[in-house]
Amino acid sequence: MTSSDGPASAPRLTLLDPGRRTALEIRYAIAAAFRSGGLPGTSEVAAALLRDGIVGPALARSNVARALPDLPRSRAVAEVRDLVHGVALPDGGPAFDAIRTRSDDFRARLERAGCVEDAPMPDEIAALFGDLDGAVARLYGGLDVAVRLPAVHLALGRLHSDQVAGLLDSSALSGSCRWSDGSDLVSVVTLSVRDDAFDWDSACHLPYVLAHELVCHAYQGTAVADCAEPRRQVDGSCAWSEGWMDVIALWLVEEWVRGGHVGKPAWIVQEATDVLRACNALNARRIGAQATLPPIQRGRRIYARRAVDRLLAELDRFGDGDAGTRGGRNRVLAFSLALNAVRLPQADRDRVVDALGVALETSFGVDRDDLIAAVVDFSRTGDLAALRRTLADYEG
Repeated sequence: MTSSDGPASAPRLTLLDPGRRTALEIRYAIAAAFRSGGLPGTSEVAAALLRDGIVGPALARSNVARALPDLPRSRAVAEVRDLVHGVALPDGGPAFDAIRTRSDDFRARLERAGCVEDAPMPDEIAALFGDLDGAVARLYGGLDVAVRLPAVHLALGRLHSDQVAGLLDSSALSGSCRWSDGSDLVSVVTLSVRDDAFDWDSACHLPYVLAHELVCHAYQGTAVADCAEPRRQVDGSCAWSEGWMDVIALWLVEEWVRGGHVGKPAWIVQEATDVLRACNALNARRIGAQATLPPIQRGRRIYARRAVDRLLAELDRFGDGDAGTRGGRNRVLAFSLALNAVRLPQADRDRVVDALGVALETSFGVDRDDLIAAVVDFSRTGDLAALRRTLADYEG
Protein backbone atom coordinates (compact mmCIF):
# COMPACT_ATOMS: atom_id res chain seq x y z
CA MET A 1 0.00 0.00 0.00
CA THR A 2 2.47 2.59 -1.17
CA SER A 3 2.83 5.03 -3.99
CA SER A 4 4.98 3.75 -6.81
CA ASP A 5 8.28 5.17 -8.02
CA GLY A 6 7.92 7.84 -10.65
CA PRO A 7 4.95 9.13 -12.67
CA ALA A 8 3.78 7.53 -15.88
CA SER A 9 3.22 9.55 -19.03
CA ALA A 10 -0.56 9.15 -18.99
CA PRO A 11 -3.23 7.38 -16.98
CA ARG A 12 -4.02 4.01 -18.47
CA LEU A 13 -6.37 1.33 -17.21
CA THR A 14 -4.46 -1.85 -16.49
CA LEU A 15 -6.63 -4.83 -17.40
CA LEU A 16 -6.33 -8.41 -16.31
CA ASP A 17 -6.35 -10.89 -19.15
CA PRO A 18 -9.92 -11.92 -20.06
CA GLY A 19 -9.84 -15.24 -18.20
CA ARG A 20 -8.62 -13.72 -14.96
CA ARG A 21 -11.07 -10.84 -15.29
CA THR A 22 -13.98 -13.28 -15.69
CA ALA A 23 -12.76 -15.36 -12.76
CA LEU A 24 -12.69 -12.26 -10.57
CA GLU A 25 -16.23 -11.35 -11.65
CA ILE A 26 -17.46 -14.81 -10.65
CA ARG A 27 -15.58 -14.85 -7.35
CA TYR A 28 -16.78 -11.36 -6.48
CA ALA A 29 -20.38 -12.43 -7.19
CA ILE A 30 -19.91 -15.50 -4.96
CA ALA A 31 -18.53 -13.36 -2.13
CA ALA A 32 -21.19 -10.65 -2.40
CA ALA A 33 -24.14 -13.04 -2.78
CA PHE A 34 -23.22 -15.92 -0.47
CA ARG A 35 -21.03 -13.89 1.90
CA SER A 36 -19.57 -15.74 4.89
CA GLY A 37 -21.80 -18.77 4.34
CA GLY A 38 -23.67 -18.64 7.63
CA LEU A 39 -27.31 -19.74 7.45
CA PRO A 40 -30.32 -19.14 9.70
CA GLY A 41 -31.44 -22.10 11.74
CA THR A 42 -29.44 -25.30 12.13
CA SER A 43 -29.22 -27.57 9.13
CA GLU A 44 -26.15 -29.61 8.27
CA VAL A 45 -27.85 -30.70 5.06
CA ALA A 46 -28.41 -27.09 3.98
CA ALA A 47 -24.86 -26.09 4.88
CA ALA A 48 -23.45 -29.02 2.90
CA LEU A 49 -25.67 -28.18 -0.09
CA LEU A 50 -24.50 -24.57 -0.07
CA ARG A 51 -20.85 -25.56 0.30
CA ASP A 52 -20.64 -28.63 -1.94
CA GLY A 53 -23.51 -28.11 -4.34
CA ILE A 54 -23.26 -24.40 -5.11
CA VAL A 55 -20.24 -22.46 -3.86
CA GLY A 56 -17.65 -25.20 -4.42
CA PRO A 57 -18.67 -25.95 -8.02
CA ALA A 58 -19.01 -22.23 -8.81
CA LEU A 59 -15.46 -21.60 -7.56
CA ALA A 60 -14.23 -24.54 -9.63
CA ARG A 61 -15.85 -23.02 -12.73
CA SER A 62 -14.16 -19.71 -11.99
CA ASN A 63 -10.82 -21.53 -12.07
CA VAL A 64 -11.74 -22.99 -15.45
CA ALA A 65 -12.54 -19.50 -16.75
CA ARG A 66 -9.20 -18.26 -15.43
CA ALA A 67 -7.36 -21.03 -17.27
CA LEU A 68 -9.19 -20.41 -20.57
CA PRO A 69 -8.61 -16.77 -21.55
CA ASP A 70 -10.36 -17.24 -24.92
CA LEU A 71 -13.61 -18.40 -23.34
CA PRO A 72 -16.14 -15.59 -23.97
CA ARG A 73 -17.12 -13.78 -20.81
CA SER A 74 -20.83 -14.16 -21.51
CA ARG A 75 -20.49 -17.92 -21.97
CA ALA A 76 -18.35 -18.38 -18.86
CA VAL A 77 -20.75 -16.55 -16.55
CA ALA A 78 -23.77 -18.20 -18.18
CA GLU A 79 -22.33 -21.64 -17.42
CA VAL A 80 -21.93 -20.77 -13.74
CA ARG A 81 -25.37 -19.15 -13.62
CA ASP A 82 -26.96 -22.24 -15.14
CA LEU A 83 -25.08 -24.51 -12.74
CA VAL A 84 -26.54 -22.68 -9.75
CA HIS A 85 -29.97 -22.50 -11.35
CA GLY A 86 -29.94 -26.27 -11.78
CA VAL A 87 -29.48 -27.02 -8.08
CA ALA A 88 -32.72 -28.41 -6.64
CA LEU A 89 -33.59 -26.73 -3.34
CA PRO A 90 -36.14 -28.33 -1.00
CA ASP A 91 -39.14 -26.25 -0.01
CA GLY A 92 -39.53 -25.05 3.55
CA GLY A 93 -37.08 -24.19 6.28
CA PRO A 94 -35.26 -20.91 6.86
CA ALA A 95 -31.88 -22.25 5.74
CA PHE A 96 -33.12 -23.34 2.32
CA ASP A 97 -35.09 -20.11 1.94
CA ALA A 98 -31.87 -18.17 2.61
CA ILE A 99 -29.95 -20.26 0.05
CA ARG A 100 -32.68 -19.62 -2.51
CA THR A 101 -32.54 -15.86 -1.90
CA ARG A 102 -28.75 -15.80 -2.16
CA SER A 103 -28.78 -17.96 -5.29
CA ASP A 104 -31.22 -15.55 -6.95
CA ASP A 105 -28.90 -12.65 -6.05
CA PHE A 106 -25.92 -14.56 -7.44
CA ARG A 107 -27.63 -15.32 -10.75
CA ALA A 108 -28.76 -11.70 -11.09
CA ARG A 109 -25.18 -10.53 -10.61
CA LEU A 110 -23.97 -12.89 -13.33
CA GLU A 111 -26.76 -11.76 -15.65
CA ARG A 112 -25.44 -8.20 -15.36
CA ALA A 113 -21.84 -9.31 -15.77
CA GLY A 114 -22.59 -11.38 -18.86
CA CYS A 115 -24.16 -8.40 -20.60
CA VAL A 116 -20.88 -6.44 -20.59
CA GLU A 117 -18.24 -8.45 -22.41
CA ASP A 118 -15.35 -6.02 -21.94
CA ALA A 119 -16.06 -4.71 -18.41
CA PRO A 120 -12.69 -4.12 -16.74
CA MET A 121 -13.88 -5.12 -13.27
CA PRO A 122 -17.07 -5.84 -11.30
CA ASP A 123 -19.26 -2.76 -11.54
CA GLU A 124 -19.81 -2.68 -7.76
CA ILE A 125 -16.07 -2.39 -7.14
CA ALA A 126 -15.92 0.57 -9.52
CA ALA A 127 -18.95 2.16 -7.84
CA LEU A 128 -17.53 1.54 -4.36
CA PHE A 129 -14.28 3.20 -5.39
CA GLY A 130 -16.11 6.16 -6.90
CA ASP A 131 -18.11 6.74 -3.73
CA LEU A 132 -15.01 6.53 -1.53
CA ASP A 133 -13.15 8.90 -3.85
CA GLY A 134 -16.02 11.36 -3.57
CA ALA A 135 -15.85 11.19 0.23
CA VAL A 136 -12.07 11.79 0.21
CA ALA A 137 -12.38 14.66 -2.29
CA ARG A 138 -14.96 16.34 -0.05
CA LEU A 139 -12.61 16.10 2.93
CA TYR A 140 -9.65 17.60 1.07
CA GLY A 141 -11.86 20.15 -0.69
CA GLY A 142 -13.30 21.28 2.64
CA LEU A 143 -9.95 22.25 4.16
CA ASP A 144 -9.16 25.85 5.04
CA VAL A 145 -5.99 25.56 2.95
CA ALA A 146 -6.54 25.47 -0.82
CA VAL A 147 -5.91 22.21 -2.64
CA ARG A 148 -6.06 21.29 -6.31
CA LEU A 149 -8.11 18.11 -6.50
CA PRO A 150 -6.62 15.49 -8.84
CA ALA A 151 -8.44 13.34 -11.35
CA VAL A 152 -8.37 9.87 -9.82
CA HIS A 153 -8.58 6.66 -11.86
CA LEU A 154 -8.91 3.03 -10.77
CA ALA A 155 -6.83 0.34 -12.47
CA LEU A 156 -6.91 -3.40 -11.96
CA GLY A 157 -3.75 -5.45 -11.53
CA ARG A 158 -2.93 -9.05 -10.71
CA LEU A 159 -1.07 -10.94 -8.04
CA HIS A 160 0.39 -14.40 -8.49
CA SER A 161 -1.15 -17.19 -6.45
CA ASP A 162 2.13 -17.71 -4.59
CA GLN A 163 2.32 -14.08 -3.38
CA VAL A 164 1.43 -14.56 0.28
CA ALA A 165 4.13 -12.62 2.14
CA GLY A 166 3.44 -9.62 4.35
CA LEU A 167 -0.13 -8.34 4.24
CA LEU A 168 -0.94 -10.86 1.53
CA ASP A 169 -1.00 -13.58 4.17
CA SER A 170 -4.21 -11.90 5.36
CA SER A 171 -5.84 -10.69 2.17
CA ALA A 172 -6.03 -11.40 -1.56
CA LEU A 173 -5.79 -7.65 -2.22
CA SER A 174 -3.03 -5.10 -2.48
CA GLY A 175 -3.18 -1.43 -3.39
CA SER A 176 -0.74 1.02 -4.93
CA CYS A 177 -0.87 4.52 -6.36
CA ARG A 178 1.11 6.28 -9.07
CA TRP A 179 0.93 9.84 -10.30
CA SER A 180 0.69 10.85 -13.95
CA ASP A 181 0.74 14.63 -13.60
CA GLY A 182 0.91 16.99 -16.52
CA SER A 183 -1.06 20.20 -16.82
CA ASP A 184 -3.56 18.47 -14.53
CA LEU A 185 -2.95 16.35 -11.44
CA VAL A 186 -3.74 12.69 -12.13
CA SER A 187 -3.58 9.84 -9.62
CA VAL A 188 -3.98 6.21 -10.69
CA VAL A 189 -4.91 3.79 -7.93
CA THR A 190 -4.25 0.14 -8.79
CA LEU A 191 -6.13 -2.62 -7.02
CA SER A 192 -4.17 -5.84 -7.44
CA VAL A 193 -6.02 -9.09 -6.83
CA ARG A 194 -4.87 -12.63 -6.14
CA ASP A 195 -7.93 -13.79 -7.98
CA ASP A 196 -7.69 -17.48 -7.07
CA ALA A 197 -8.10 -16.47 -3.41
CA PHE A 198 -10.72 -13.69 -3.55
CA ASP A 199 -13.35 -14.49 -0.92
CA TRP A 200 -15.74 -12.87 1.55
CA ASP A 201 -12.96 -11.46 3.74
CA SER A 202 -11.30 -10.01 0.65
CA ALA A 203 -14.54 -8.29 -0.33
CA CYS A 204 -14.76 -6.84 3.17
CA HIS A 205 -11.19 -5.52 2.83
CA LEU A 206 -12.03 -3.50 -0.29
CA PRO A 207 -13.08 -0.24 1.45
CA TYR A 208 -9.94 -0.07 3.57
CA VAL A 209 -7.48 -1.05 0.82
CA LEU A 210 -8.94 1.55 -1.54
CA ALA A 211 -9.37 4.24 1.13
CA HIS A 212 -5.72 3.91 2.13
CA GLU A 213 -4.57 4.63 -1.41
CA LEU A 214 -6.96 7.57 -1.75
CA VAL A 215 -6.42 9.23 1.62
CA CYS A 216 -2.69 8.60 1.97
CA HIS A 217 -1.43 8.80 -1.62
CA ALA A 218 -3.84 9.91 -4.37
CA TYR A 219 -4.43 13.35 -2.80
CA GLN A 220 -0.92 13.76 -1.39
CA GLY A 221 0.91 16.89 -2.48
CA THR A 222 -2.13 18.72 -3.84
CA ALA A 223 -1.74 22.06 -2.01
CA VAL A 224 -2.28 24.98 -4.39
CA ALA A 225 0.52 26.95 -2.71
CA ASP A 226 3.04 24.33 -3.87
CA CYS A 227 1.94 24.08 -7.51
CA ALA A 228 5.32 25.31 -8.79
CA GLU A 229 6.94 22.14 -7.43
CA PRO A 230 6.28 18.59 -8.67
CA ARG A 231 4.55 16.17 -6.34
CA ARG A 232 7.02 14.01 -4.45
CA GLN A 233 6.53 10.25 -4.21
CA VAL A 234 7.04 8.21 -1.03
CA ASP A 235 7.76 4.55 -0.47
CA GLY A 236 6.73 1.93 2.07
CA SER A 237 9.20 3.20 4.66
CA CYS A 238 7.38 6.55 5.04
CA ALA A 239 6.16 6.70 8.65
CA TRP A 240 3.90 9.64 7.86
CA SER A 241 2.11 8.00 4.90
CA GLU A 242 2.08 4.39 6.11
CA GLY A 243 1.66 5.09 9.82
CA TRP A 244 0.05 8.43 10.63
CA MET A 245 -2.15 8.82 7.53
CA ASP A 246 -3.14 5.15 7.67
CA VAL A 247 -5.00 5.93 10.90
CA ILE A 248 -6.86 8.69 9.06
CA ALA A 249 -7.76 6.24 6.28
CA LEU A 250 -9.30 3.84 8.79
CA TRP A 251 -11.28 6.67 10.37
CA LEU A 252 -12.69 7.50 6.94
CA VAL A 253 -13.66 3.87 6.31
CA GLU A 254 -15.43 3.62 9.65
CA GLU A 255 -17.41 6.79 8.94
CA TRP A 256 -18.19 5.71 5.39
CA VAL A 257 -19.40 2.23 6.34
CA ARG A 258 -21.63 3.61 9.10
CA GLY A 259 -22.92 6.46 6.95
CA GLY A 260 -25.82 6.67 4.50
CA HIS A 261 -26.75 3.89 2.11
CA VAL A 262 -26.53 5.77 -1.18
CA GLY A 263 -23.54 4.73 -3.30
CA LYS A 264 -22.67 1.59 -1.37
CA PRO A 265 -23.17 -2.02 -2.47
CA ALA A 266 -26.06 -3.58 -0.55
CA TRP A 267 -23.82 -6.18 1.07
CA ILE A 268 -21.77 -3.45 2.80
CA VAL A 269 -24.90 -1.91 4.29
CA GLN A 270 -26.28 -5.29 5.39
CA GLU A 271 -23.00 -6.70 6.69
CA ALA A 272 -21.42 -3.55 8.15
CA THR A 273 -20.22 -5.38 11.26
CA ASP A 274 -18.29 -7.92 9.17
CA VAL A 275 -16.84 -5.18 6.96
CA LEU A 276 -15.63 -3.11 9.91
CA ARG A 277 -14.18 -6.19 11.62
CA ALA A 278 -12.22 -7.14 8.50
CA CYS A 279 -10.98 -3.59 7.82
CA ASN A 280 -9.81 -3.12 11.41
CA ALA A 281 -8.07 -6.50 11.37
CA LEU A 282 -6.20 -5.68 8.16
CA ASN A 283 -5.28 -2.25 9.51
CA ALA A 284 -3.87 -3.88 12.66
CA ARG A 285 -1.97 -6.42 10.54
CA ARG A 286 -0.08 -3.56 8.90
CA ILE A 287 1.88 -3.00 12.12
CA GLY A 288 2.25 -6.69 12.94
CA ALA A 289 5.47 -8.61 12.41
CA GLN A 290 5.95 -9.29 8.70
CA ALA A 291 8.77 -10.84 6.72
CA THR A 292 8.53 -7.99 4.22
CA LEU A 293 8.46 -5.20 6.85
CA PRO A 294 11.84 -4.41 8.45
CA PRO A 295 11.59 -4.06 12.25
CA ILE A 296 12.72 -0.43 12.18
CA GLN A 297 9.95 0.48 9.71
CA ARG A 298 7.40 -1.43 11.76
CA GLY A 299 8.52 0.46 14.87
CA ARG A 300 8.18 3.79 13.10
CA ARG A 301 4.65 2.96 11.93
CA ILE A 302 3.69 2.10 15.50
CA TYR A 303 5.30 5.30 16.78
CA ALA A 304 3.39 7.38 14.22
CA ARG A 305 0.06 5.78 15.18
CA ARG A 306 0.71 6.48 18.85
CA ALA A 307 1.48 10.09 18.01
CA VAL A 308 -1.93 10.40 16.33
CA ASP A 309 -3.57 9.00 19.47
CA ARG A 310 -1.71 11.49 21.67
CA LEU A 311 -2.63 14.40 19.42
CA LEU A 312 -6.27 13.32 19.45
CA ALA A 313 -6.26 13.23 23.25
CA GLU A 314 -4.89 16.78 23.35
CA LEU A 315 -7.20 18.19 20.71
CA ASP A 316 -10.20 16.64 22.45
CA ARG A 317 -9.41 19.04 25.30
CA PHE A 318 -8.54 22.01 23.11
CA GLY A 319 -10.60 24.79 21.64
CA ASP A 320 -13.77 26.74 22.05
CA GLY A 321 -16.28 23.90 21.96
CA ASP A 322 -17.66 24.83 18.54
CA ALA A 323 -17.19 21.35 17.10
CA GLY A 324 -19.17 19.33 19.64
CA THR A 325 -18.08 15.92 20.82
CA ARG A 326 -16.15 15.24 17.58
CA GLY A 327 -14.08 18.38 17.85
CA GLY A 328 -10.80 16.59 18.57
CA ARG A 329 -11.09 14.11 15.71
CA ASN A 330 -12.16 16.82 13.27
CA ARG A 331 -9.12 18.90 14.22
CA VAL A 332 -6.78 15.92 13.80
CA LEU A 333 -8.35 15.29 10.38
CA ALA A 334 -7.92 18.92 9.33
CA PHE A 335 -4.28 18.99 10.44
CA SER A 336 -3.41 15.62 8.89
CA LEU A 337 -5.02 16.26 5.53
CA ALA A 338 -3.54 19.76 5.31
CA LEU A 339 -0.04 18.46 6.02
CA ASN A 340 -0.49 15.55 3.62
CA ALA A 341 -1.41 18.07 0.91
CA VAL A 342 1.94 19.86 1.30
CA ARG A 343 4.60 18.85 -1.24
CA LEU A 344 7.39 17.57 0.95
CA PRO A 345 10.21 15.08 0.52
CA GLN A 346 9.59 11.87 2.44
CA ALA A 347 12.39 12.63 4.90
CA ASP A 348 10.75 15.95 5.82
CA ARG A 349 7.38 14.27 6.42
CA ASP A 350 9.02 11.79 8.74
CA ARG A 351 10.83 14.56 10.62
CA VAL A 352 7.46 16.14 11.37
CA VAL A 353 6.23 12.78 12.74
CA ASP A 354 9.33 12.46 14.91
CA ALA A 355 9.16 16.02 16.22
CA LEU A 356 5.42 15.86 16.91
CA GLY A 357 5.76 12.53 18.68
CA VAL A 358 8.57 13.76 20.93
CA ALA A 359 6.83 17.07 21.60
CA LEU A 360 3.60 15.34 22.62
CA GLU A 361 5.53 13.06 25.01
CA THR A 362 7.76 15.66 26.60
CA SER A 363 6.03 19.07 26.55
CA PHE A 364 4.11 20.43 29.53
CA GLY A 365 2.16 23.51 30.55
CA VAL A 366 2.68 26.55 28.35
CA ASP A 367 4.90 24.62 25.94
CA ARG A 368 2.14 22.07 25.39
CA ASP A 369 -0.38 24.87 24.82
CA ASP A 370 1.94 26.48 22.26
CA LEU A 371 2.36 23.15 20.47
CA ILE A 372 -1.37 22.50 20.16
CA ALA A 373 -2.02 26.10 19.08
CA ALA A 374 0.62 25.69 16.34
CA VAL A 375 -1.07 22.50 15.08
CA VAL A 376 -4.47 24.21 14.90
CA ASP A 377 -2.99 27.32 13.27
CA PHE A 378 -1.33 25.18 10.59
CA SER A 379 -4.69 23.61 9.76
CA ARG A 380 -6.06 27.09 9.09
CA THR A 381 -3.11 28.65 7.29
CA GLY A 382 -0.95 25.88 5.85
CA ASP A 383 2.08 27.84 7.10
CA LEU A 384 4.61 25.04 7.43
CA ALA A 385 7.44 27.42 8.41
CA ALA A 386 5.51 28.52 11.50
CA LEU A 387 4.80 24.93 12.50
CA ARG A 388 8.47 24.02 12.02
CA ARG A 389 9.56 26.89 14.27
CA THR A 390 7.42 25.49 17.08
CA LEU A 391 8.73 21.96 16.47
CA ALA A 392 12.36 22.99 16.07
CA ASP A 393 13.30 22.27 19.68
CA TYR A 394 12.03 18.70 19.35
CA GLU A 395 13.61 17.75 16.00
CA GLY A 396 16.55 15.39 16.17
